[in-house]
This record gives sequence, C-alpha cells and structure tokens, in this order.
Amino acid sequence: MPVARTEEQVAAVAAMVEHDTRVRERMAERLRDQRTLSVREAKRILTVWQFYLRVLVRFDDRRAVVEQACHLVVLAEIIARWPAAQRGLLGRVPAGHGLEVLAGAAEDDWGWARAVRELGLHAAEHRGCVGGVRELLRRYDGDGIAALAARLT
Repeated sequence: MPVARTEEQVAAVAAMVEHDTRVRERMAERLRDQRTLSVREAKRILTVWQFYLRVLVRFDDRRAVVEQACHLVVLAEIIARWPAAQRGLLGRVPAGHGLEVLAGAAEDDWGWARAVRELGLHAAEHRGCVGGVRELLRRYDGDGIAALAARLT
C-alpha cells in the first residue's frame, strides 16, 4: 500500500537509490551506449531521472523502488532523447498509454506499425525515435517500463 513520505524521507530514499549498484550500472550502460551524447544531453537524462525518481519514491513501496528506478533510467532516456514525440509516447489513446501500446507490439512488425500509426508517430521526423524506442522496449523490460510510464505521466 502506498505511503506518502516527507521531503526528508524522500531525499534519504532517493540518495540510497542513486547509490545502488544496479541503478548506477544501468545508468552508465545507457549513457555509454549513446556514442554521440553531449554533456548537455546526458545532464538532461539525469535531471529527468532524478525528478521522476523523487515522484516515485514519494509514494512507492521501498522494496520495489530499486527495480523501478532501473526502469526509470530507460524512461528518462526516452523522455529526454525524443521530446518532440512525447505527445504520442506518453499520451493516452483508446488502447491505453502510448508506451504500453508500443510495448505490447514491440515484438510484432505488423502490430508495431499499427501502434505507431495509432499514436501519430508514423511521420518521417519520428523514424529515429520509434526505432530507438522499440530497441529499448525489446532490450529491457518493455512492459515494466511502460507500466511505470503510465503511472508517472
């Protein structure tokens, strides 16, 4: 059951999570995999991650927060790397939250094409985004990342 935490409790849990080996390894892996990432872009990913971590920590069960923080690394990357696609990625359509729709279709080419069109991400300017998001959802726990996104956005 979610419990609201004070600002001091949030800061303490966030600091613990920020120093967790699994979280640090995931963050380092994601930053390392982006070869052309500028310092400014890396900072944007970290800032988005820290913001949503504090939102997550405020109400989530402490036992699950490290796993969720690892999912949050990938979600922060998606938010920071493709700001022009946020309406489709984080919006809601009749089929559900944008990332949930994409995660459900990530392994099926035909389903993926339908999901991308339904979310309005089929234009040429989103081609890099949808390819990158699909790769991330396949490589990591896409359903877990999408469920977290649906809760936080």
